[in-house]
Amino acid sequence: MKSPKGVYEIVSIHWIDLINFHFGIKKISKPHLINFSGIGSSFDTSSVQLELENKSVVNIFSTYNSAYSKRLFFLFQNGIVEQTDNLIQIKGPAINLDKNGFFIKPKVIEKLNINEGKEYTYSLEKSVDFFMKIVKSKKTFSKKDFNLAISSNKLIF
Repeated sequence: MKSPKGVYEIVSIHWIDLINFHFGIKKISKPHLINFSGIGSSFDTSSVQLELENKSVVNIFSTYNSAYSKRLFFLFQNGIVEQTDNLIQIKGPAINLDKNGFFIKPKVIEKLNINEGKEYTYSLEKSVDFFMKIVKSKKTFSKKDFNLAISSNKLIF
């Protein structure tokens, strides 16, 4: 079996690594892995909770067993970043009250339409360019970045 943890190690791992890079993960709960489809022996659905060094909590849900919908929701102290498919909206302030003191939705500050295919290709190109620049200049990779990548893998596996 090439990917015994299925969607967790194919999709979720990238979000875990990104979050660890920017915020630092203190602990990863044991992922809840399920094979809803009954096809094959790999897991098609995963859910995992991360505890960050800043005491925040992140939940990651990934599945191959539903209609395709990419949804990301980041709730911060001062605002929200929300992605639905190719639309990213930045909203704030996070806590908005009406004249009666009741919560209302935060206002949209900015909307961005992205092309994920183009962004993915750009990201790969930049990664390869960075790698080649280091190799050609015979420099070494940052020990901090290397250790961070290793720590992500230790947390996940």
